[in-house]
Amino acid sequence: MPHTLDPRRKRILYRATHRGTHETDILVGDYLAPRLKAMDDDTLSAVEIILELQDADLADWLSGRKLIPAEHDHPLLRAMRQTALEPIASRNDQSSRESAPQTKNLGHAAPAKPIQPNRGVP
Repeated sequence: MPHTLDPRRKRILYRATHRGTHETDILVGDYLAPRLKAMDDDTLSAVEIILELQDADLADWLSGRKLIPAEHDHPLLRAMRQTALEPIASRNDQSSRESAPQTKNLGHAAPAKPIQPNRGVP
């Protein structure tokens, strides 16, 4: 995809995926990569402002460890956070629906025999 982007979008994508910590590269880059091509100039400007924020702060806000402070609250940042938290919410919903661990019955496995101590057999 990067070869089809204009220079501004390429620069944004690079900055989003080379932030300093791998966690934030994933949180920011994975959100922006599939959406950059369709973003208008105002949204790109908002992305550029977000990319100026501290890496540790972004990681905390997008991962849900901390709330987004009012002075940085923006619909785009909230959408990034929501997208980052969706897989976690899906896993939590699925695990809460499961009342007991599921076991597979392969139908052909014989019951396990107890292990006997080695009595001088080479």
